[in-house]
Amino acid sequence: MNTPKLSTALNQAVNGVSIGLMCVAFVITFLHVIGRYVLRAPIFYSEELARFCFIWTTFLGASIVHRNDEHTAVSYFVGKLPFKTRTVFYIIRSVIILLLLIGLAYYGFLQSIARSELRMPATGISWTYVYSSLAVGSVLMTFSTVKHIRNAVNSLRSR
Repeated sequence: MNTPKLSTALNQAVNGVSIGLMCVAFVITFLHVIGRYVLRAPIFYSEELARFCFIWTTFLGASIVHRNDEHTAVSYFVGKLPFKTRTVFYIIRSVIILLLLIGLAYYGFLQSIARSELRMPATGISWTYVYSSLAVGSVLMTFSTVKHIRNAVNSLRSR
């Protein structure tokens, strides 16, 4: 399997898992509200499961937005700069982001190991799975950042 196919498969998997987790969070929260306020019998594990899904969706969603370079930005002044200057600023910004993401991935990994003995009370899910979302999301964003830097350097070279 070549790199573009692997990248496309990974992107589709991240998109699918993110959508699936958001759907689970929505359904479980909806059922919890119905159970609590209509049936007077709330689902005891719904808050933990919804939190788990929302945390993972946050980091996977951030990686999707970062992959597409669609984060909110104020580009008015940067847009007025010449192409080469703008691209150099973009590369500098991306390198800073890359360093931060490497740190987040590293410390997310350390936290997931440190929390391996802790379990959520209602579901029994290990906190390792919650904290690993930080490491996984950061690694996915690291891949995207490297790709963005490579593309920006190539665009500078081609001009």
